[in-house]
Amino acid sequence: MAAIDKFKDLNKTYEMPSNRLFEITPDDVLELTYVPRCIYVGSSGDMAVTDEFGNVVTFTNLFQGTWLPIRVIKVMATNTSAANLIGMV
Repeated sequence: MAAIDKFKDLNKTYEMPSNRLFEITPDDVLELTYVPRCIYVGSSGDMAVTDEFGNVVTFTNLFQGTWLPIRVIKVMATNTSAANLIGMV
């Protein structure tokens, strides 16, 4: 039997839970397949990201279990030590 999704016919808003999850492999060249609504940090460390305007910033000392509500096009390999990153769309 298929799972029942009571929310599938609703218009997606920022308040609704994510319905697409994907693992993020940091890369200095390739853009992410999807622009996430947030990123879950599974293992502590730093995370360098690029936004849609080309700005690169590094979030430092992120704790395991952190949820960052950011929309980025890249998670950079350079300066990223955080691991087990999950993007949520």
